[in-house]
Amino acid sequence: MGPQPAAAEEGVALRVLSVLATNSGAAAALDPRLLAMQQHLSGLPYSSYQVLREQTRYVTWGGRVRFNLPGPGELKIRPKTRDVGGVALKVGLSGQQRRPLVDTDLCLQDHRILLVGGPRHRGGVLIVLVGAVTAPTGGLVGYEGQMQEQGPLR
Repeated sequence: MGPQPAAAEEGVALRVLSVLATNSGAAAALDPRLLAMQQHLSGLPYSSYQVLREQTRYVTWGGRVRFNLPGPGELKIRPKTRDVGGVALKVGLSGQQRRPLVDTDLCLQDHRILLVGGPRHRGGVLIVLVGAVTAPTGGLVGYEGQMQEQGPLR
């Protein structure tokens, strides 16, 4: 079964975490908000992960939302359609002078998180985690915790 036209009264709860990944510091450090993703982050070449910003927003189908990232970056997301168990998204990530770093279409499963490597930031690199949950209008209530407990796509 292919993509379904989304109902006008529905949309997507989006959660974005901006994480600073570095190799600085005497010991490895993991922000407690990232514990559920520790296994997935351990494959990356960094020893410390700190959440710098956490944002959750609701957007209707076809709408656009922007997330300001630490430093000069910006993330733009437009949910296009709902597919079986997931959401088709248009995702754009820009860095300094709003230079595009990522501009892609993807399908993200409900309650899963996508990791995107972003621009250099404060002696490390910014990693952007994007989570999506299809929801009825006003769908932020109760969805933040559901997204928080999920790991990234495999």
